[in-house]
Amino acid sequence: MTAIFMLLLSSLWTELSTSWSLPPIYVQAVEVPSDPSLYPNVSGLWRTTTGQTTLFKQNDIEVWYDYNNNSFDHHAEGKFINATTFRLTQIRRNKATNCITYMKLTCTLNVLRREIRVESENLDSNCDLLQGEIVHYTLYKVE
Repeated sequence: MTAIFMLLLSSLWTELSTSWSLPPIYVQAVEVPSDPSLYPNVSGLWRTTTGQTTLFKQNDIEVWYDYNNNSFDHHAEGKFINATTFRLTQIRRNKATNCITYMKLTCTLNVLRREIRVESENLDSNCDLLQGEIVHYTLYKVE
């Protein structure tokens, strides 16, 4: 049995000193099987090729993470759209200026290789990044 979900995000990131809400981003309606067991579990620690780590969390088809470094706080959340792909909206806050940038992430999971290939697109030019710029990177599951 499948259900149609509109992947519409508009949640609140409460870890910032001031409340910032994620913008609603319309991602076309997709058929999403209602059985959560059809989706792999991406919960756990993932690392980049440069050694940065991110702790992913998952509840059924919903996925989110928080990642912070010396300069930026990141929070992303979204949903699986099929058995190997999930889409996230990310908010990136500059710690020095409090400037906020929003990003759209498409994450493709390769279970056998234990990797997530990420395509990140900047949705605005509010801060130091250009709107529409796309960056690709890969995350690897930490043992």
